[in-house]
Amino acid sequence: MLPMITRLKFFTGWFPVHICKKTHVALTGLQPTGIPHLGNYLGAIKPCMELRDSGKLSQLFLIIADLHALTSNNNGMALSQAILDLASTLVACLFKEEKVPSNTFQPTLFLQSSVIGHTELAWVLASTCSLPRLSHLPQWRDKSGFYDQINTEDSEKVTTASIANADQFLKASVGLFTYPLLQAADIILYGSDLIPVGVDQTTHIELARYLVGAATRRWPDLKSCLCMPTGLIRDTPKINSLRDPTKKMSKSDPSLGGTIFLSDPPDTIRSKVRRAQTDSIRKIYYDVEHRPGISNLLRILAALEVSFLCVWLTCSVCVPYLYSKTHLYCRLL
Repeated sequence: MLPMITRLKFFTGWFPVHICKKTHVALTGLQPTGIPHLGNYLGAIKPCMELRDSGKLSQLFLIIADLHALTSNNNGMALSQAILDLASTLVACLFKEEKVPSNTFQPTLFLQSSVIGHTELAWVLASTCSLPRLSHLPQWRDKSGFYDQINTEDSEKVTTASIANADQFLKASVGLFTYPLLQAADIILYGSDLIPVGVDQTTHIELARYLVGAATRRWPDLKSCLCMPTGLIRDTPKINSLRDPTKKMSKSDPSLGGTIFLSDPPDTIRSKVRRAQTDSIRKIYYDVEHRPGISNLLRILAALEVSFLCVWLTCSVCVPYLYSKTHLYCRLL
């Protein structure tokens, strides 16, 4: 049996021994929230490109998770445009124009809502999962404002003191609560056994594996069609805002120069990089605590270079001056 979680070494392209045969199916889903930015590219899109070119897969499924987006998007027109923006970006990054050789493949890109099996399987999985199992997931507790455990044995004892944000909790939707079930259905439906995830998403792989086990124990005939997934943790760098390097790069950044979008023209990228916050120290070295700005730029450059530059991220040695903002701008193009 494959281990539950496999850690892939960032920058090295190393694959574990058990991922040596070209028989694996990988799957990843991306929510349509607008035009992807540099952090989205390095954290989700670039790892998919590396998987596609690794020679270890027989297929790569890319899901535009529009059903998941309904839990946070209330504007239908904006969602439609966000779907088009994400789809066009994925096609540009992951699909090759030239004719694909017979021994390789093109990824499969599709809209989650176009396959009814996602919601059908989610209902089947819901029949095997308990309420406490879902309520303990950290994503639900964070997004709903439900941080502290509640004594469910006596509902009269439940007070707003048990909830970090009572108003937020009361407005939380059922869709947000059952979100992990649909995500597990996404993973399981296509027999995908390799799922690239971030460090903070391992609980979703654990839930998917738990649900596969619960479903096959309850209905043994499902053993022939439900595959046990394995999470591939990518040690991708944390990309922060160029204008406020203490905060994560975001599409909603109030500073127009803080986020590099994949649709930005070269002149705009050059301007944003030049205006990126650094400090007055002339030497270039990595120090997250005291030099967040320059450290953020070095992380971006290391992720793009995929070279020995990554070694400098683990020590305080000085980086040669050739690794400047100008060099970073050229690499971004």
